[in-house]
Amino acid sequence: MRNVALSGSSFNAPRNQRHMRVATTGACQGAVYFLYATYYLLSSLSNFYSPNFRLGYWALFTVTSLFISGTTVNLGIGQTVFRQRAARTWTALKALCNVGVVTSDSQLTSG
Repeated sequence: MRNVALSGSSFNAPRNQRHMRVATTGACQGAVYFLYATYYLLSSLSNFYSPNFRLGYWALFTVTSLFISGTTVNLGIGQTVFRQRAARTWTALKALCNVGVVTSDSQLTSG
């Protein structure tokens, strides 16, 4: 990204927007996983080494649920973008093959 900024190209270009979106969602997923892994490690170590201090299983369940929810939202964002792109591609292919195009006499072509 530093090279993109130094070259002076615009972040509005579709390719650069795609890279930024992938980098952002990847960073978010990495942060969510890091927080979950840190909590899970602390929970495991406290259960193993300290019989007096234990993190409850309900807290672990809650943190795991938040991790799964964050992952689902992250994947949902990517899936939405993928579906929009697939729909545009499908429409462009149909137009290229003249399938589903209304002609001047209001007839729908079937291919």
